[in-house]
Amino acid sequence: MGLEKYRITEPEDGECLTVYDKANNPIGIVNRKEALEKGLLVEGVQLWIINPNNNQVLMQKRNRNKKNNPGKIDVSVSGHIKPIETPTQAMLREAREEIGFRDSQLLFSKMQKFAQTKIDLRQYGRQGNYAMTFFLAFLDFPLDSYQKNDEEVEQLFFMDYEELKSRVRKGDTEMLIPNSEQTETIFAILDEKMQERNQNKGKEMIIWEKK
Repeated sequence: MGLEKYRITEPEDGECLTVYDKANNPIGIVNRKEALEKGLLVEGVQLWIINPNNNQVLMQKRNRNKKNNPGKIDVSVSGHIKPIETPTQAMLREAREEIGFRDSQLLFSKMQKFAQTKIDLRQYGRQGNYAMTFFLAFLDFPLDSYQKNDEEVEQLFFMDYEELKSRVRKGDTEMLIPNSEQTETIFAILDEKMQERNQNKGKEMIIWEKK
C-alpha cells in the first residue's frame, strides 16, 4: 500500500495526522476529520496527572460542543500526535493547550512514559482508532494551578483513583476511558508505579530521620 492512498494536499480543518497500518508502518497523511470518520489508525497521547499525597487524578470533562466524544469525562490530558512531532512533544503541547501547563521544562522533568498500546474506541461507542502512548506525572499542585481551554474543556476536577477505576469497570457511560483489557493493563501498571512511589517516599523519610 503506497503513501499516495491516504495523502491529501490541504487539510480542511488545519490539522492532519499520520495513518499507520496494522504493522505500525506509516502509510500516509490525512485530514483529522477523515481519520476519525473512517476509523484509520493514528497516534495519540494521554497524560495521567496524579497527586501522590491523596491518590487523586486530575480529570477533565470535554466541551459539549466538540465533535469527537463531547461531554465525556477523560483523564488529565489526551490528544493526537501531529506528523512533525514525537509523542513527548505532542504531550507537552497538549498539556499547554488543554490545561494551561506552560512550564514544559518542569512537566518534561516530572512525566514518564509508562505504556504503549492500540485501542479502537469504536468498539465502545466512541470515535477514534489509536496507537496510544501513555505518560504519568506525580504532581501535588492544587486545582487552581491549571487553566482549562474553554473550547476544549468544560471542567477540570480531581477524582479519587479507586473511584475512577470503579466507574470504568462498571461501564459508566460518562467516562471516555473504556472498560477493556488495554485499560486493565494501564491500571495494573499505574498501581505498580504508585506503590513504588509510596515505598520510595517511605525510604526517603527514613533516611531523612536517620540524618
